Amino acid sequence: TIFVVIMFFITQHNVNQQYLERMFYQNDTNTSKNKIYLFGSSHINALNTTHIDKKIQDGGLIGFSTYNIMMNSDNPSRRLNTIDMVLLTKPQVVVYGIDMRSFVESNIGSFQNENKLLPDPQKNLKIFFNIFKENIPVDLSFLSSPKFSMLKSIRGLFQDGDRQQLMEFSPYPNAPTVLITKENLVSKSYEELRNMKSVQTFDQFRESEINKEVMALKQIIKEFKQNNIKIIIFTTPYAKSYGEQVQSKITPFNDMIKNIESYTDLKIYRLDYTDIDTQIWSDPTHIAINKNSTIYNNDVAKIILNEIGP
Repeated sequence: TIFVVIMFFITQHNVNQQYLERMFYQNDTNTSKNKIYLFGSSHINALNTTHIDKKIQDGGLIGFSTYNIMMNSDNPSRRLNTIDMVLLTKPQVVVYGIDMRSFVESNIGSFQNENKLLPDPQKNLKIFFNIFKENIPVDLSFLSSPKFSMLKSIRGLFQDGDRQQLMEFSPYPNAPTVLITKENLVSKSYEELRNMKSVQTFDQFRESEINKEVMALKQIIKEFKQNNIKIIIFTTPYAKSYGEQVQSKITPFNDMIKNIESYTDLKIYRLDYTDIDTQIWSDPTHIAINKNSTIYNNDVAKIILNEIGP
């Protein structure tokens, strides 16, 4: 039952984002030809369109407007499904942030128990929890004690403070799909991040030549190039504590990046190597949305200026 409830809330959130995304493309009345789209997963949440617009304008790139069109649990296959709508709106530049999980083809196999005829609900729920904890920047700690959390949620229905904490909102303009809660605004200390264990929930990547997400990204790059749209790709940053936990995935991830660069003749900017000491993280893979995230916005603005600046 709890699994169904979780699925409902997660699916409902993603459906809302998909609706907002499609509405943006269909109702695009912006006559400006100089549109910059930011694509990627929830790791893109912290990219402030207003700040980036100002930085690139200060750098001499005049007349551009940036739009944050992130999607929770985004991957190239999903983006490929909406590329026709993107092409119709004719952006001049698309900036795509990717990470290790972008190339995980499916987590369905992780829910199967090879030694039993029937799945293990407790094990599967734990795997499910870890997957969405890592991909979606909302507090899923209630899964550790469903009974306690259910009672807390019922009490929360009658408490204005709790409702306000869970209310989703967009923190800046030109961000049609960015929906965050107050929790996303709070930076964690290094010790807090170390205590937030991000369990490795995905197996080794399949080789680039047969990895459907790698092939989808290559197709996306091809489509944009054929339509004279500048495509810029960068890897999103993560906290040092997370890098320590996924150490075994770094080398194969690097190999896939090199494969994509070689095949598409495209430079992929690396921000995942950035060792940021500043207290900017809301969790090990998400940068908090506050004044401390300026460094992230500055880095992306520099990449844009380097690619299309005067």
